[in-house]
Amino acid sequence: RLNPGFVLDESNTDVYRNLIYWLVADESMTSINPGNGSRIAGRLDKGIYLAGNTGSGKTLAMTIIRKLYPLFPFVDAEGVKVRWLEKRADEITEIYARSGEIQQFKQSPLLCIQDLGCEPNEASFMGNKLNVLQNIIEYRGDQPNKVTVVTSNIPLGHSDIATRYGERAQSRMVEMMNYLILTGKDRRYNIETK
Repeated sequence: RLNPGFVLDESNTDVYRNLIYWLVADESMTSINPGNGSRIAGRLDKGIYLAGNTGSGKTLAMTIIRKLYPLFPFVDAEGVKVRWLEKRADEITEIYARSGEIQQFKQSPLLCIQDLGCEPNEASFMGNKLNVLQNIIEYRGDQPNKVTVVTSNIPLGHSDIATRYGERAQSRMVEMMNYLILTGKDRRYNIETK
């Protein structure tokens, strides 16, 4: 219903299978080692880093997981259902530039950051410049009770991650997220070229 032309194929089946395994806490989940590309066991206590080319379906995949989430919600230590907080990376940066607020993104038990890498490197609030996403990622990386989900066009092991967010943040992302890659062509661009 979200996308009438959607098709499960060799480019996305593995990712959808593992996203569902993660959501329902099935230990069959697998992930990719960002260092060497090998298949490894997934960790259900970690978040997700979903990379893929433009138009490969990252946002659609997260929309589907977000819509299924109420059926399989995470619960905190007191048994309270955890709210799914989702924002685009550029929106998070804009919120900081307008209000100086990033605590909600640091403290949320479950945060989904869409399109990491589309935001400006720095934002300024009252003269205080900050790489907002780097700050949030580094903070959350030190919090074992926080789950972070990211979509990005930038592969997790790519040098662009270290350049934009620093090696410390990149190391934290590798530690705190299962890495999945959506392959294939741009699914939005259906014009055949000769």
